[in-house]
This record gives sequence, C-alpha cells and structure tokens, in this order.
Amino acid sequence: MKRLRRKEQPKGYSLKKRCLRRWIYSHGYTQPYVARKLGLSAEEFKRKLREHEKFNEYQIGCLIQLMKAQ
Repeated sequence: MKRLRRKEQPKGYSLKKRCLRRWIYSHGYTQPYVARKLGLSAEEFKRKLREHEKFNEYQIGCLIQLMKAQ
C-alpha cells in the first residue's frame, strides 16, 4: 500500500527575472529601490535574480505590496 506524502511548503520562491525587470522599469522604479524595499542590497537582489535564488516569504510579501497585486 502506498503512503501518501504531504506536500512540503516551499522554502522560498524564485521569480521570472525578465518579467520583473520589465515591470520595475515600466513603473519608474530601479532595481536598487526595489532591493531596499525587500530588505536586500542591490547586489544581493541582482544575484538572486541572476542565479534564480529563492526569495523568502517576507520578501515576496513586500514585492506584492509594492506591485499592489492580490
């Protein structure tokens, strides 16, 4: 008999970097500004996008607020 595995909660989320960069600049922001809003340095933010590193729940929440998304 197979055991059902519970799905584990993700430890973070990676983002579509092209879409995010397009949104940032089309709304008049800069990557360093968005990085500060997420509590990151500009270099750390750019590295996370470039290397497809995961953003934590707090950072995703800040990004959602900045984008006024639901």
